[in-house]
Formats: sequence, C-alpha cells, structure tokens
Amino acid sequence: MNNRRSFLIKSALGIVGAGISPAWLQGAPGIIRNYNKPNSKINGVQIGCITY
Repeated sequence: MNNRRSFLIKSALGIVGAGISPAWLQGAPGIIRNYNKPNSKINGVQIGCITY
C-alpha cells in the first residue's frame, strides 16, 4: 500500500543512493546518449552536412 510514510522512506533511500553512487555512474546518461554516434569535430571544428 502506498502512503506518505512509505513514499518518504523510498525517496530518502533514493536520494542517499544517488549521493553515494560513484561518479562514473552519475555521468552514465551522458555517455549512453552519445554512444555509437559519429564524432564530427575535427580540431575543434564541427563538420556537418544538411541534405534536403
């Protein structure tokens, strides 16, 4: 059953878990978002092509 007490306990556990997780895990969404995409920056210049 969901009630205020169980919600507060789960929220507190989630915050503590996020606080003690390693730094590489906190950056995981950024890594996953750019995974397997081509890197189109060459010497700091963004290269791209627009096809209509």
